[in-house]
Amino acid sequence: MNKSLAPLIIGLAVVILLTMILISTQTPYMERKNYSEDSGNVDEIKMRLSPYAPRRANNIGSINGRPEKKVGTEDLREMYLTALDMYHRSKFAEAEKSVRTVLVFEPDNAKALMLYGRLLYRKEKFKEAEAIYRRLAKMQPESPMVYNNLGQSLAKQYRFIEAIDILSTAHEKDPESPIISLNLAGAHAVLGDKEKATAFFKEAYRQAGGKVLSAAKDPTMQSLREDPEFQKFIHEAEKKSVTETDDDDSPADAKPKTP
Repeated sequence: MNKSLAPLIIGLAVVILLTMILISTQTPYMERKNYSEDSGNVDEIKMRLSPYAPRRANNIGSINGRPEKKVGTEDLREMYLTALDMYHRSKFAEAEKSVRTVLVFEPDNAKALMLYGRLLYRKEKFKEAEAIYRRLAKMQPESPMVYNNLGQSLAKQYRFIEAIDILSTAHEKDPESPIISLNLAGAHAVLGDKEKATAFFKEAYRQAGGKVLSAAKDPTMQSLREDPEFQKFIHEAEKKSVTETDDDDSPADAKPKTP
């Protein structure tokens, strides 16, 4: 070997050796660093991809970004009772507002539907009232009150043949109701069947006494008032019932009422 190259070869060997030592001492650190960075990236990705599940407070909802308390069963019951109270106090707009709110949350609430039907009837929205009572008839097929009110809604639309059919069903379910008997009397009278009209009117009188006599003045009874036999009956009944007085909740009211 050329002695002049020996120092160069030795120097090169030392550089290679020092480089290898340096690499071997840094590799664990680099591996740990890379692993830590990868773990951090994975955790970050998982965090971004995880579904957002905020904690929900009990009975709290949100409408248009604003928190709103959910309406519970007891709240709806109170709303219905408020509506019923407003109805009996003749505050019909307030009653309708409350009962419609109940029906938003409980569309099959039978009591609320019945009250809503009565409110529609009072507003002379007889077609809409009919729809409510037909729905109730499916829900409560044994209720004479539902059939009575449905029959009267039909009568107010001059659909007297249909009304008689429905009212007859109501009468079958509650033959002792003076309200149903009076409504049948009126419907038969409009159609000119004085015999049936008189029979049902007398039946109502038997059931409720002199309270029903004022119903003879109803427009539906006009054909009966011209009948001599009916006039005689009314005259005798008025004499017999001279001490009786009518009240606001008299069955003579032809509007839908609870039988």
